[in-house]
Amino acid sequence: MYLRFGVYDSPVPATFLRMIPPEFPKIIIPTTRIPPDENMVVVLTSEIGEGATGKVHGGNLEVETSEGDVSLDVVAKISLSSNQRKRLKHEASIYCHLASKGVKNIPTMLGLFEDIEDAALVLLLTPAGVSTDGKSQLSDAAK
Repeated sequence: MYLRFGVYDSPVPATFLRMIPPEFPKIIIPTTRIPPDENMVVVLTSEIGEGATGKVHGGNLEVETSEGDVSLDVVAKISLSSNQRKRLKHEASIYCHLASKGVKNIPTMLGLFEDIEDAALVLLLTPAGVSTDGKSQLSDAAK
């Protein structure tokens, strides 16, 4: 994961491992299925806001697959504290439950990822409309 907005320009990416819920062995992107062991690059291009689970960023997911390259706008929720990580895991479980019941018009959960160095947690989602504060979940800088 790279940060590329404002004063941030990561020369080296942070490495995260996907925590895979058993009911979601592969993340689904409209054009392809990405196996759980595939390398993905996420470039965060904006900060959207902050909430109880941590900071929210807009960005882009890039993956090279056997079916071709995939690029997708994403929203990344990043939790650093123990309490935030607990809340973010709970939020991820809610997305899993809603998706398993076929609920429509919610963000697609692309994965829950843990930083291998400092235990930061990232929930990666597709953008979905407008947040409760009236701001788009993906800023112009991330589009």
